[in-house]
Amino acid sequence: HNDSNGCSDRYYVYKDWSHDPPTQCDLNAIKRERALHPSAQRLPSKLNRMLGDPALSGVIAWKPHGRSWQIEDRNEFRRRVLPAYFQHSNVASFIRLVNAWGFRRVQAGVDYDSYYHELFLRGKLHLHVRMRRLTLCNRKVPLE
Repeated sequence: HNDSNGCSDRYYVYKDWSHDPPTQCDLNAIKRERALHPSAQRLPSKLNRMLGDPALSGVIAWKPHGRSWQIEDRNEFRRRVLPAYFQHSNVASFIRLVNAWGFRRVQAGVDYDSYYHELFLRGKLHLHVRMRRLTLCNRKVPLE
């Protein structure tokens, strides 16, 4: 069955990549990404830098388990973080970008209002480089 965009109906199934070892291709991709000017880096790299910056503690942070992250102070995020990393201060635009990369917002529970992606895990850069911006057909597939 296809929706109005011609995309097939598919449901999201979470896969745990945390024990997947890095490949040589992953390691080469990390080197290439690190060689780029910060403004030219892809969203996963920028986000990882933000989350690792001690000066941003209390503004944006990993959840303790390292599988999701959260904007803790939207006003400071808008004022300090977005201009430094994205040359704008529009939180809604940032959230659209996050969604376009396949992040999902936790809708309930202790991690409510945090964002996760199965390949975006704290300390697992080799998984971050495997992330891709999603095509229209792959965005916002239902959770089951």
